[in-house]
Amino acid sequence: MKNLICRIVVVAGLLILALSPVYAQNPFGKSSSKSSVTSQQSVKGISVFDAVITKTTQWQRVIRTRIAKFVREIKKEGFGSAFLILLCFSFLYGLVHALGPGHGKTITVSYFLSGKRKITKGLVFGYTVMLVHALSGALITLVIWFFLERARMSILNDAVGVTQKISFSIILIIGVYLLFHNYHEYRHLKHGISEGGHGTGKNGRNLLITAIAIGIVPCPGTATIIIFCLSNQLLIAGLIAIFFVALGMGLTLSIFAIGTIVAQSQVLKLVNRKPGLYRIAFLSLSQTGAILIIFISLVMLV
Repeated sequence: MKNLICRIVVVAGLLILALSPVYAQNPFGKSSSKSSVTSQQSVKGISVFDAVITKTTQWQRVIRTRIAKFVREIKKEGFGSAFLILLCFSFLYGLVHALGPGHGKTITVSYFLSGKRKITKGLVFGYTVMLVHALSGALITLVIWFFLERARMSILNDAVGVTQKISFSIILIIGVYLLFHNYHEYRHLKHGISEGGHGTGKNGRNLLITAIAIGIVPCPGTATIIIFCLSNQLLIAGLIAIFFVALGMGLTLSIFAIGTIVAQSQVLKLVNRKPGLYRIAFLSLSQTGAILIIFISLVMLV
């Protein structure tokens, strides 16, 4: 019983950690003076999550400074050791950047809580989301840059707003589907019916659709890097750096996905010998994930 409680606490902790950015300031929007004054007044009551976000923001600033330094060195000295160091810092930047608000952590935890999936699916999901996320930011920035001769962040913000609406509309539909699908699977479990591998193809498609839906929102972090590289006439270096940023972000998101998969599997394993309790645990965990996906999508769309 004590082990069961510990595992439930782990699942709850992952949810709380992933949910905290939902209520944080939108990283794509402009910060108002009112919000900054409020945040300064509430420094004494700062939460652990706010402290983490503040720290990651500071780390990102430091890493961006290093990235800018090595981009300038590449322009002066050409591709060499500076380029390799740039790629290392780009990977590190992605790793830290994905810890900040947004980047699909909440939806990821909710999605993997909503059904039984393998660890490899967590890796595929994390890297698919972040590759699409980084490339969409780079692509939109390049289009703006070459058509308007300079990248205007206001246009990028508008693009983010539109893609965010599309993204969460798709995710909302997926959440509703999972709600009904999980109940259907629960009824099968109740009657001792196992779907076996028949749903594998459909689950794989759902996973990729969800991953792409999350990732289509452009990443401002990658936009910042590509703009700096473009201004230094280093497009190829910038694109390769963006790929390494995506690898770093993918690793962070995959850790959230795998953590949820392992925690959920451990909870279900503890009640595996009691069919009635297993069904209740499965339904509770999976429907909690589906309901969270629906709730978060509605919050972001309203």
